[in-house]
Amino acid sequence: MAGDLFVRAHAGESLDAFAGRMAAVFNLGRVERRESSSYAGEEYFKAASLSVTVKFARADEADLEGYDFWLHLQPTEVWIENPFFVDGLADLLARALTLAGEHVVRIVNAERRDSRRKVFYEIDLKVPRGSKGHVVTTEK
Repeated sequence: MAGDLFVRAHAGESLDAFAGRMAAVFNLGRVERRESSSYAGEEYFKAASLSVTVKFARADEADLEGYDFWLHLQPTEVWIENPFFVDGLADLLARALTLAGEHVVRIVNAERRDSRRKVFYEIDLKVPRGSKGHVVTTEK
């Protein structure tokens, strides 16, 4: 039960700067730097809010060239009856980032190699801001 977003870096942006910028965008408060050999570059950043943990790391997905950073969302020590909740939250955050000018891909079922899907987000400028079709998704 997790949500996974991949975002393109701004020119020359470090992971530290990206994590700080995303924390500001989502009002996350304190962001902690962590070290782990399980992550690309052996570091990641972590924040929590509203019982959701958000991790920021360098992306290492071979088939997502150009998407430099990974946002991983998961419940914080809370069992969720509806497994689609976190996926819906990831979709909401991807749409908000797209409206803020970011290039975003959401991986649905990232933990399942056989059924995972890539959802790309873009803005349709012909549709009024905030309406249903303003942020368009394309699955690949």
